[in-house]
Amino acid sequence: MKSMLLTVLFLSVSLISCREPAPVLLPSTSEQLALSIQPNPAGGDPLPRVRISAGSRSVSMVVTQRWMCGARVTAGVNRAPGELAIVVRQILPDSSVVCAPMIVVLDYTGTISGLSAGSYRVRVFEAQSNTRSRLLGSATVSVSTPAT
Repeated sequence: MKSMLLTVLFLSVSLISCREPAPVLLPSTSEQLALSIQPNPAGGDPLPRVRISAGSRSVSMVVTQRWMCGARVTAGVNRAPGELAIVVRQILPDSSVVCAPMIVVLDYTGTISGLSAGSYRVRVFEAQSNTRSRLLGSATVSVSTPAT
């Protein structure tokens, strides 16, 4: 009886730990974020990676991510006092796109400008074809004012 309970407990824990993480509720975005996309030949693991930095009245983010041939990438921003939420969408190609099956690593870079000086919590989310979402990374940064 005791071994049966231990077996059931082990299987339950195993099943729970193997599940996909629950999707994250994405914030709505009120503006588009222009992205520049560059190949990243170094790649590396783990992917995706997010780097967030602050500058003079701006915050920049770089997402290093695997990309599938034919996919498009867009991003939007939600601004709130002391908070920035960036939603990156990788829109997978439809079946009519013909290209060699390849996956490469790219850097998506975007800068949010026109910010007031202060501390901001920045969160970067990923949404793929409106079916999955997850938090890729977050950081708290300090935005400065331009030197006069």
